[in-house]
Order: sequence, then structure tokens, then C-alpha cells
Amino acid sequence: MLPLPTRFAGFVPAFAPLFVSRSWRQAQLLLIGAILTAGRRTVASALAGWAARRIGG
Repeated sequence: MLPLPTRFAGFVPAFAPLFVSRSWRQAQLLLIGAILTAGRRTVASALAGWAARRIGG
């Protein structure tokens, strides 16, 4: 997984204790995707937001 953007690195790790370690990576993906998503925040749109960030869109 790509490293977290600097602006998210300060507060995203605060959620880590809420997840078991094996699901934390997926939780980060959905959290960042939800933050980056405009409009309705669904799992599909969160994943699309994350994918857009990865490819630079």
C-alpha cells in the first residue's frame, strides 16, 4: 500500500486501536477513500477515491 499523505498521517493512525492488525490496512484504504470522495460516501465510492489517488487522478 502507498504511504499515507502527510496531511492524513497525523490523524489516521489514531483509529488503529479500533481494528485488529489484519484489517487495519483495509480500514485505512476505506478511510482515506471516504475522505477523498465527493458526494455520497459508500464503500464503492471510497474504493474509487482511493484508486483515483493511486493513479494520480
